[in-house]
Amino acid sequence: VPMLFSGHSSRKHKRIAQELGIFGEGLDELYRLISPAILTPQVPHDARYILAGRADRITRPQQAERLWEAWDRPSIEWFDGGHVSYFWTRSVHRHIQRILARHGFTGGGPWSG
Repeated sequence: VPMLFSGHSSRKHKRIAQELGIFGEGLDELYRLISPAILTPQVPHDARYILAGRADRITRPQQAERLWEAWDRPSIEWFDGGHVSYFWTRSVHRHIQRILARHGFTGGGPWSG
């Protein structure tokens, strides 16, 4: 989250955040408590999946790559889209359907089409 905040803030807002002590070691330490890149996954390796958009401008591709490394390089599916465009991306729907079927979930639902 601190990286997202920093990456999406203007110079002016970064300067103000620095002056207020928002950025820095304290914030980084606080967010380590909930960082998916630092926490040890409880899900077995073969059941970990990352879906990442090459054009994502919210959580950038580099962050997906960091998470992939931190989670011992599980299955990662890249698609040509952004943060929410997976909703209407057919290749993503098919990928999610394959994952669900692999784990015994079959039938209808929004990912079946």
